[in-house]
Amino acid sequence: MFFNFYNLKSIPFEKSIKKDNLFLSASLKEFFSRMEYLKQFKGLLLLTGEAGVGKTTAIRAFLEDLKQEYFKFIYIPLTTVSTTDFYHQLNSSLGGESKRNKSELFSSIQKIIIEYATVRKQIPVIIFDEVHFLKNDNLFELQMLLNFNVDSLDPAIVILAGHSLMRERVIRPSLNSINQRFRLKYEFLPLNRQETSSYIQHQLNMAGASNMIFNENAIDAIFNISNGIIRVINNIATKALILGTSKKADTITEEHIFSVSTEL
Repeated sequence: MFFNFYNLKSIPFEKSIKKDNLFLSASLKEFFSRMEYLKQFKGLLLLTGEAGVGKTTAIRAFLEDLKQEYFKFIYIPLTTVSTTDFYHQLNSSLGGESKRNKSELFSSIQKIIIEYATVRKQIPVIIFDEVHFLKNDNLFELQMLLNFNVDSLDPAIVILAGHSLMRERVIRPSLNSINQRFRLKYEFLPLNRQETSSYIQHQLNMAGASNMIFNENAIDAIFNISNGIIRVINNIATKALILGTSKKADTITEEHIFSVSTEL
């Protein structure tokens, strides 16, 4: 395995990483700052970004840092559902009892959210992932579900996370009403060239590397091919380490990067 050849203690560029070991890009720092605001004031956040930039990792790190006695986490990754299924899915995730019709589900969801916030003293944190697949009808339903006390109360933190195109979608006239309800919007950006270099070295350091395995030309090639998308960087770097091991190359060069890039 390449981690033996390069004297690594673990496999770098894995997506499962604890918050304390994350590379703090400018975009990730800003995300955490926005979330500190939401922890205090609650409300609706639209989190967008290109596929693979690290949105889900950022959300996972945010949840990891919250104290469970004060927050109730709900994560809903399946958004390609009917309106009825949408209600059932949210009600079930909140721990609500089975209901037969939409009006009962609506009341159950609102009642549970209020109960968590006021009785149990736990702020619900509800996360909908891949929301660029969410139907407009369900966006309208969510808007109504989040109308508490004649729209004067925000008892929960609700995050809609999805592709950048969702940011353009919500500004259309047909979705103007929900667009106005976002307390915050944030676009998660790819890494720049310097961040790409620092990220690669950071990941290697976390895996126990004592030197820079990738030379500067290799990093240039990784950045140019990946456009700073973390998931692509991880794929290229991992494949390059495997190739470097087979070639018994102490240093990964741009030639190795170009060779593995054809596999993407």
